[in-house]
Amino acid sequence: MTATPPRWSDTAHEVLSGDLNVAVAYVTPAGGAVVVSVSPLGLTDRATGRIGFRGARRDRRA
Repeated sequence: MTATPPRWSDTAHEVLSGDLNVAVAYVTPAGGAVVVSVSPLGLTDRATGRIGFRGARRDRRA
């Protein structure tokens, strides 16, 4: 972590705030890799330099 939060351009902000999908991977004990899709990005806070994931919206009505 640094004292100064990261900054990004207006164009990058549009991409990060849109429907950009992300995947993460982890290494298996056998030396392979498993890639898992993660929900789209879309939560950005430029002032603090944070990027988060949007969760699926669920209708909680009975």
